[in-house]
This record gives sequence, C-alpha cells and structure tokens, in this order.
Amino acid sequence: MSFGAALKEHLATYKRNTLGVDEDGTWQGRSYSHILPESHQHLNLLESIRGDCLNYLEEAGIKLHGGRVGVSPRPANLFPSSPPTKGDRIA
Repeated sequence: MSFGAALKEHLATYKRNTLGVDEDGTWQGRSYSHILPESHQHLNLLESIRGDCLNYLEEAGIKLHGGRVGVSPRPANLFPSSPPTKGDRIA
C-alpha cells in the first residue's frame, strides 16, 4: 500500500472512530471516506480551543471555507501564524 493510500485509510478510521463521524465528505462531486462533511468542518479545530475559536470567527465575520474539508491529524497546522482579519478565509 502506498503512503498516500495508508494515510487516507488512517484519516478515515480517525474520522469515524475518534471524531464519531460516519458520513463521508465530498470533493468535486465525489464522496471520500477521509474527508469530513461540510457540516462537521469545525472538527478540524483543536477541541481545547474550538468553542473560543468559533466564537471569535463568528464575531469577526470570518467564515470557515467550504469545499474539501479533509481530516487533519494536526488541526492547528490549518491556521496561519498571524491572526486572521475580517474577510479572511480559514480552512
């Protein structure tokens, strides 16, 4: 099995067993087991800061970007090192 295939399998297992999400996400009209459905994209945020982060983003008028929402084993890597500003899009 290739590294890419093993990683996708691991992420799909993590999504189902750790995050408790059974629904597959879509990208370019196709379903993928390792992608979060858009309704669960907030799970890519670290649990310890998820609530505060979502509140900040809402108050600042910043929306999580839609589309492909892959499960990240290191969710914090999705954020830039500088704080977002109004109108920025966060993955």
